[in-house]
Amino acid sequence: MAFEIPEINFFVAAPVIIAAGTALLLMLIELFAPKFIKKWAAWITLIGLGAALIFTISAWFNPGATFTPQGGTPMLVADNYATFLNIIFILTGMLTVLISVDFLDWTGLDRPEYYMLMLLSISGMMLMGMSNDLILTFLALELLSLPLSIRAALAWPRPDSEESAMKYFLLGAF
Repeated sequence: MAFEIPEINFFVAAPVIIAAGTALLLMLIELFAPKFIKKWAAWITLIGLGAALIFTISAWFNPGATFTPQGGTPMLVADNYATFLNIIFILTGMLTVLISVDFLDWTGLDRPEYYMLMLLSISGMMLMGMSNDLILTFLALELLSLPLSIRAALAWPRPDSEESAMKYFLLGAF
């Protein structure tokens, strides 16, 4: 029995790919760009989430599935329920970015890592809502929770931030 490549429909997975791709773009900006460009991280995040929202809304009228092995069930499904969840996740992420800009500047934690980790968590949420396979559900849960535990430690000089990150990580491990 030979390995068969599953049928892949990138249009179905496009919102997740865009959110994760925007997070990777922010990672590259953090690595290579000068400091004045790093201030644009919130706007880049909003643009990426807006593009993911456009693909998500268009999936409402064109439901589909992807990563389907020949004769099997698909791993990723974009039905109206998953699309509705994705719209909620993306709009909540956009609202969080708008709320966070002033707060992060006020607390001195304004770094592109915050937005990158938030985008990875949102992509995990979207994968979990679209998953039709148990393994993909566990992978989506890890993609959702690991960036959240890192975000809990984002204010690392503060002892309560380190403690909350350690507790979050240990509870997630158990």
